[in-house]
Amino acid sequence: MFGMGPGALPTDAAMLGLEPQEMRPLLEEYIEIVMQLLTTDEPVNYSSDRLTLTNARLHLRPYSDPLFDIAIAAVASPSGAKLAGRYGGGVLSLGATVAVGMDVLAHHWTIQEETAAKYGRTADRAAWRLVGLMHLAETEEQAAKDVEYGMEQWFSYFQDVAAFPQMAVDGTNLQEQIDFVNSGLGVVGTPDMAIKQIEDLLKQSNGGFGAYLTLAHNWANNEATKKSYELFARHVMPHFQGQIDSLTGAADRAQATRGGHAEKQLIAVDEATQRYEAQRDEVIDLAAEEAAVDA
Repeated sequence: MFGMGPGALPTDAAMLGLEPQEMRPLLEEYIEIVMQLLTTDEPVNYSSDRLTLTNARLHLRPYSDPLFDIAIAAVASPSGAKLAGRYGGGVLSLGATVAVGMDVLAHHWTIQEETAAKYGRTADRAAWRLVGLMHLAETEEQAAKDVEYGMEQWFSYFQDVAAFPQMAVDGTNLQEQIDFVNSGLGVVGTPDMAIKQIEDLLKQSNGGFGAYLTLAHNWANNEATKKSYELFARHVMPHFQGQIDSLTGAADRAQATRGGHAEKQLIAVDEATQRYEAQRDEVIDLAAEEAAVDA
């Protein structure tokens, strides 16, 4: 995956002697080098005030043919979508469920599609991944209780330490943070709320996307976190992967014809009982005849 992640610290660029506004242009410049190394055997020569490559080649070639999956991170700016379109990668929309991110989802796709066409490529929605935050429980009340464990510390980090202004919340108490999440960032609540959130994103994307990913966090303790993943796997994933439709369809068909089937089942049980009794009587009669002969 390539990109400037939302967890980047303000000091990261400073340690490298970079200003924040220099990071995306350098990403665009360096990704061209990386892609050339990954996709050709031609030596790479490059020189700048920061990097010099002389007849550079990969020592170990990619195992996948033609290449492993490439994803370009994007939050709000068009940089990630543009690079994904140019190099045939998928977009990893890290800001997909932040309010500003939801406003630009369809715009990101348009940028990727237009850029891909410019470079003779085809943008693939199946390679588009949207990343959001979720903690699920069987009730909203239980989910809110679970995140008392670590949500406030998580928000404090992203508001005060990491460079991610999309996490700005007017309030600082737990309930205000939960409300902020549930206003578009993600879900603290039930599987039904998670399903609705993803359905909203499908509509916002104006054509669909390939996968929804949940971002790991420390909102809840280990036990509650595992329960959240279980609920997501048992209730949310099947809803979008097609398993639910076949199961509920079978149940609906069975319910619609249950009356007739139930009556036939009772008749079948009665007939089986009668056959058993008749066979039992035949066995008893035969045993009596054999006993009489022996006597």
